[in-house]
Amino acid sequence: ESHMTSKGLAEGKFLWVPNGVDRMDIPAAGVVENDFVRHVRSLQEQGTFVVIYAGAHGEPNALEGLVRSASILAGRGANVRLILVGKGERKEQLKAIAAQEGSGLVEFFEQQPKEMVMAALKLASAGYISLKSEPIFRFGVSPNKLWDYMLVGLPVIFACKAGNDPVGDYGCGVSADPDDAQSIAAAIAQLLPMSESERQTMGRRGHEAVLQDYTYEKLAQRVIRSLADGEAR
Repeated sequence: ESHMTSKGLAEGKFLWVPNGVDRMDIPAAGVVENDFVRHVRSLQEQGTFVVIYAGAHGEPNALEGLVRSASILAGRGANVRLILVGKGERKEQLKAIAAQEGSGLVEFFEQQPKEMVMAALKLASAGYISLKSEPIFRFGVSPNKLWDYMLVGLPVIFACKAGNDPVGDYGCGVSADPDDAQSIAAAIAQLLPMSESERQTMGRRGHEAVLQDYTYEKLAQRVIRSLADGEAR
C-alpha cells in the first residue's frame, strides 16, 4: 500500500487480494489414486519422511538448493525422500545435479493431475516451496502451491525471501534460504524429529488459516465489503 500511495493512489483505495483455494480440492482418502500416489503411500508406510515440491521446474522456482540439500541429508543418514513433480526448462539440469551428487534421495515425476497431487500431498510429511530472490518480492508473495499445501494440513518448508512469510505468521512450518542447501537441509532436519502428532498440529494451523483467510468465498467477501465501504464513503 505504501508503494501504491507513493505513486499517487489515494489512501484507503488499496485492497490486496491474494491467490486463493477451493476447499473442495481436498480429495477423500483413497478415492483418487495412480502410480504416483501409490508410490508416496508406499514411502509413507515405510516410515520415510517425504518432502514434496509440486509445481514448475523453472529458473524462478530456485530448486537447485533443494536438490543439493539431499547430499547433506544423506550424509547424516536421514530417512528422507525429496520428490519433485512437475515440468519446466530446468528439470533436466536438476536431474543431472541429483545424479552427479548421487544421494539417491531425490525423485522426479512428470506433471500430474491436480487431484492426484492433492492426494499425494495428504500422504506426505512436508511440502516445499521456493522462489528465486527478486526485488519485487519485497511486496510479498502468495503462491498457489503454498495454499494447497496448507489446505491439506501439510507442514511447509518456505524457502522464499519476501516481504511476507505466511508460514512463519501462522506457525505452520519452517523457513529457509532458497539459495542455501545447508539452510534447506537444516529446515528439513528441524521437522524430522517431530512426532506425527506435532507435525499434524503444525499442519492444522495452516489448514485453519487457509479456511479463515484464503478460500475464494472469503476473498470474494473481502472484495465485496471493500467495494461497499468505498461506496459508503
